[in-house]
Amino acid sequence: MEQLLLGSIWVACLKKHIFNRQGFWLTPESPRFSSAIRSILQLRPMLSTLMRCVVAGQGGPWSLKNASVFDATRNGSWHLPAARYDDLQRIQIAITEIVPLVSGNGHDLFLWRKSNDSYGPSFSSKNTWEYLRVTAPTVYWHKVIWFKNIPRNTFTAWRALLRRLQTKDRL
Repeated sequence: MEQLLLGSIWVACLKKHIFNRQGFWLTPESPRFSSAIRSILQLRPMLSTLMRCVVAGQGGPWSLKNASVFDATRNGSWHLPAARYDDLQRIQIAITEIVPLVSGNGHDLFLWRKSNDSYGPSFSSKNTWEYLRVTAPTVYWHKVIWFKNIPRNTFTAWRALLRRLQTKDRL
């Protein structure tokens, strides 16, 4: 993912001024952010369904949200606080059975949703659009409108059939 965003001034500005301390997934929404930044932050739940990360040295795709394994390890071993409850102790026991990650295991791999609900290394805007859009049944008049015609007239006719033309009562 870093390679996709390399060289973007906008992304560099966001990293430095907005996501510098906590990163994209952990930055809380704030009224001091512009509406564009707030909109981006509100897309996180949807984005987490479109994207997975295979953490270096581990087998399967993990969710990207609230993940900070590095903070729970020291010198290649787990460094967890004492558990106060039995449930937390069972969770910590299960976690300590997993070998912690070290920086030499390679880079994480970001996977994007493909059309068949599997994940692959390349992003496809077509697959993303097909996943996000709400499909509607084909209307009976589609062949009348969408043929090789003057585009402006086609667009106007389409709006007229949808009863969405700007008229005096709609202004």
